[in-house]
Amino acid sequence: MITVREGIITAGTKTQTAVFDRGTLISLRDKTGREYVSNSPDAEALYIVYRGGEKVPLKNTGLGTVTVRKISDTRADVFFESWDGDGMLSISEDEATGDSLIEPEVTSARKGFLAARLPVGGISERMNLVAPLFQGIDLPVGDELIKDKKYIW
Repeated sequence: MITVREGIITAGTKTQTAVFDRGTLISLRDKTGREYVSNSPDAEALYIVYRGGEKVPLKNTGLGTVTVRKISDTRADVFFESWDGDGMLSISEDEATGDSLIEPEVTSARKGFLAARLPVGGISERMNLVAPLFQGIDLPVGDELIKDKKYIW
């Protein structure tokens, strides 16, 4: 079940509860109460990435608006309109698995558009990253090999 109140989306599924403030994931907890993400509501929600690595925020800009709309009991959308481009986050619930689904989309009239980037800050240090790096890793997120680094896979 998804609820929307004053720009805050709460997506409660059978396995977890995710809370978004104007598109930023600020809390993710499982049904036992264990917290996986605790983030500031002022953190950026969505970036447009251009060739050369330039990234432009869509939420925290003085020249834009953020609108949150509930579409159904299992879906809400966040719309970003800014000078450099527009974006949308679709937040929905997979009722069969209990997963929260987050689908980013961005558009821009500027040349050199490359990608949408969905930042997730405030990840619990108790978690491990499992990724196809160095023929596979399973390391705590605070490990020196991966902390504050970017890898392409």
